[in-house]
Amino acid sequence: MGEDLSRAADPSGPAPSRPSGFGQGPGSGPGQGDGILFASLGLVAHFLFLPYAPLWSTIVIALALFVIWALAAYRDPDPDSASATAPR
Repeated sequence: MGEDLSRAADPSGPAPSRPSGFGQGPGSGPGQGDGILFASLGLVAHFLFLPYAPLWSTIVIALALFVIWALAAYRDPDPDSASATAPR
């Protein structure tokens, strides 16, 4: 109570120095590694949950396997060029 709302942050102010998903952009090595790690953890967790919810666990395991395969199989078509989303 008693906050001065007239001193709220200016939405048109300077942008943050780095994005919130720093290092997680498309084609980034750490992003792929993190994705594989978290999909693997989900796969193991749902494998252990298989006796209690077999249909749902099977669906999630299949989805996790697809995500792991997609992340592991992705190769940047031209690693020397800048990202297609990078500003010019």
